[in-house]
Amino acid sequence: MTTEQQAENLATIQNPNQVEYTLETPVTVGGQTIEKITITKPGVMALSGVSLQDIYRSDVNALCQVIPKCTFPQIPREAMTLMDSVDLGQIAGYIIYFLMPKSQRVAINMQS
Repeated sequence: MTTEQQAENLATIQNPNQVEYTLETPVTVGGQTIEKITITKPGVMALSGVSLQDIYRSDVNALCQVIPKCTFPQIPREAMTLMDSVDLGQIAGYIIYFLMPKSQRVAINMQS
């Protein structure tokens, strides 16, 4: 059981460029069922070859290139067709959030 202070401490040390997400519909890849993933802020190399404008517009093809590079366990590009569209939209939202300046993130967090 976690005390209130422990919960506050965990929230304080949590990586602001990483979030854990539970898939609405688990994906099975190579015999492994993925129910929960960690989404990490994509770096420059993860975004290489993809237009940022396409990411901001939630272009499915662009997202299918980036998501495998910033999720753990990795959802391979070939398995993206198995992903529920709700999960795709939610993951896209996190990626777009990670690409925002800190000042915009703070404003969004304050609205939540």
